[in-house]
Amino acid sequence: QIFIGIETPDEEGLRASGKNQNLKRNQLENIQKLHRAGFYVAGGFIVGFDSDTPSIFQRQADFIQESGIPLPIVNLLKAPPGTALFERMKKEDRLSRTFAFSEGETNIVPRMGERQLMEGFVNLIDQVYLPPKSHERIIRFFKTYRYPVKSVPVPNKIGVQELMLVARAIYYLGIKNPHRNYFWKLNFWLLRNHHKYLDMGIFYSMMSYQMHQTYLRIKLTVHDRLNNP
Repeated sequence: QIFIGIETPDEEGLRASGKNQNLKRNQLENIQKLHRAGFYVAGGFIVGFDSDTPSIFQRQADFIQESGIPLPIVNLLKAPPGTALFERMKKEDRLSRTFAFSEGETNIVPRMGERQLMEGFVNLIDQVYLPPKSHERIIRFFKTYRYPVKSVPVPNKIGVQELMLVARAIYYLGIKNPHRNYFWKLNFWLLRNHHKYLDMGIFYSMMSYQMHQTYLRIKLTVHDRLNNP
């Protein structure tokens, strides 16, 4: 697994974040090339750059879905103390609060306005982390992914602990979870088409469930902030 700070499909945003290397390539093609080579990409995405317009939220959502990245991490731009961004925001009197790593929060006064940024952010994560969207994206990933060829065989033993983990996943995600149909749809699809990836299917089922729960908490935080400024 490899984490890549993709940040944004917007060229001005990439320049602002110093990601000039991302300007020199087709990011979608490169992500899929990594998937075909046996890597699974976890991508970081940010909204809230000064160059962002209201169209960025849909552009980010479309890019993430098309990329097939199973576990995207979407957040708001923050200015950590000690960085050039922090010093610039301080100089421009655009620091809104004490810096915190909390998801769904920013310490920057955004150019587009806080309400528009927050509402756009919620709309974006709606399109990324809801179970149907995660299912669609993970299927897209498995249609591209190719298991790496190993020159040295690595034993993959399945013991009691692994079987218990699978049993717990089936209970919590395949029986108890109100969105259990996506768990079964994904893993039956893998069983029919790529059965050797079934363990990865269960792993991504667990991780997408966790990210959905995190997204629900972020959404509550954002709504609370908008309603209690």
